[in-house]
Amino acid sequence: MRLACQEHLLPGDGIVEKWEFASSAGFDGIELRGTEDWLGRLDDLMAARERGVVFSSVCLISDRFIGDFDADRRREAIEHMKHLLSGIAELGGKGAVTPAAFGLASKRLPPFEVLRTVDEDRRVLLDALQELGEHADEKGSFVLLEPLNRYEDHMLNRVDEAIGLC
Repeated sequence: MRLACQEHLLPGDGIVEKWEFASSAGFDGIELRGTEDWLGRLDDLMAARERGVVFSSVCLISDRFIGDFDADRRREAIEHMKHLLSGIAELGGKGAVTPAAFGLASKRLPPFEVLRTVDEDRRVLLDALQELGEHADEKGSFVLLEPLNRYEDHMLNRVDEAIGLC
């Protein structure tokens, strides 16, 4: 097993200092934050990699998700994930992490309403994952689908639900 820590949780002024701390604490890599400015950081991250920093993965940080109810927002999330998948492969990492969605709806908490059926959710996710999987395969990376707890996402809450999409 390899352990990584998300970059924003590590002390240090820059990514190299963060890595020095992480590696001294026994971590094997850093999980990067996949924000909208991700591509703008790639040169700096490549330079850090040349200095020995290990990047394990990147996590989507956005308000748009591959399971979004809105098709345009869903498309933006897919394109963002493609950038993350390409970039993390260049950095020697394994893949890009994404939930199906985060905070869009809940089956358990008001005032949220679920706007699609379970079958419609499944179809939307399968379409997105097919496209992302093909892109990841071309780039040499992996889509890392993250189930979230029942209050954060209504679509995928358990690992077996994510596996069921394979």
